[in-house]
Amino acid sequence: MHDRYPTSYYAPKALFELARLQESMGHNFLDDLFGVKRKSSFQMAAQTLQQLLKEYPESEEAPSALIELGRLYDPDHLNQPRKSNQFYKIISVKFPSTSCPVLYYMARNFEVLGEEETARELYRKFLEDNSAGEEARIARKKVKELP
Repeated sequence: MHDRYPTSYYAPKALFELARLQESMGHNFLDDLFGVKRKSSFQMAAQTLQQLLKEYPESEEAPSALIELGRLYDPDHLNQPRKSNQFYKIISVKFPSTSCPVLYYMARNFEVLGEEETARELYRKFLEDNSAGEEARIARKKVKELP
């Protein structure tokens, strides 16, 4: 769809759905054991989302693509927490009213990077506006535990 009709309203939607399909290919039980196909599936999904953002930066899929990129580069997926935080920072600037707990995820990434003080401060900032839910429970615990 995207290649044949790049100006179509549905082109960015098609790219977003393609990325979701590519990512889902990395969630196979056997692939999880060996990790080879999983990582390449996540990389393909990330490339597709970056293409979407490059070609359709103002599309309604752009905020979701940024959130997905932040998640794909996090320690649980492609394990590039600095790159993950770059996408979360863009989200916080371009889409400040997002429901995505950006500060929470950035704090997790800084924690993995060994930057505990920054992580603790981000958890604190996150808790200023978020007092309920699983992320808030974890953030409260992290604020107490981190040096």
